[in-house]
Amino acid sequence: MRQEYTLSELAAAVGMTERNIRAYRSRGLIPPPRLRGRVGYYGFDHLAQLRLVQALAGRGLSLGVVAQLLDRGLAQHELSRLIRQELPSGPPVPIAPAVVEQLNLGDPDLLDSLVEHGVGRRTARGVEADPALLALANQLVSFGLPMLEVSRLCLAGAEAATAAHPRVRRTLLAPRRPPVQPDPEGQPDATAEPDPPSGSGAGSEPADVGEDPTGADAEHPARRHRGPKPDAATLAVVLELTTTAFRLALETRLSRREP
Repeated sequence: MRQEYTLSELAAAVGMTERNIRAYRSRGLIPPPRLRGRVGYYGFDHLAQLRLVQALAGRGLSLGVVAQLLDRGLAQHELSRLIRQELPSGPPVPIAPAVVEQLNLGDPDLLDSLVEHGVGRRTARGVEADPALLALANQLVSFGLPMLEVSRLCLAGAEAATAAHPRVRRTLLAPRRPPVQPDPEGQPDATAEPDPPSGSGAGSEPADVGEDPTGADAEHPARRHRGPKPDAATLAVVLELTTTAFRLALETRLSRREP
């Protein structure tokens, strides 16, 4: 992994102009470069912090707020919170050419696999990815993990999502009952179905002859509805459910030290 960048090299690596990087530096969003003679050199810590700023700004935070978060050491925590809220991530940004070169040398098929699974795309500027994803990846690299292994970890998560996609799609498109609206007077809603009889003893009424609860009556539009596309609220909860299940399962296996 490259450790030093001139201003022009850093600008190319993160897809920004040199002028914008100078402006970020003057606002305290990144520390000043290390000087050798008259030339300033930026390190990987500068690149990782710029990725973090890009991710937060892409989700709607002003640069003033981002600067305050950085000063308080809360920027990474805030990014995680915004990701969980499923806020728009902003436009993708290019992966640094040096990273692309390193990944191609270490695993020639890796970038194509990431693109295939939807966590990257190829454009005229090279390979681009979500700024939050790059910020998190660079954070792990700053902890000492190899970029190649971090990128393979991204691919493992993407492959899990691809494997889960058919089940998620079936769940989203499954027929479902309309939500029950509570009556303001505290009475049961007229559209709610009564509870089935608890038994066949006294007080229980037999079902109508020929009634089939799994037949056409169960699929009546008044009872069930199927929309062509899931609503935003349902989709948000489904995404939160699947990602939470993934996280909990992975945490469990890591705590057991499973291979």
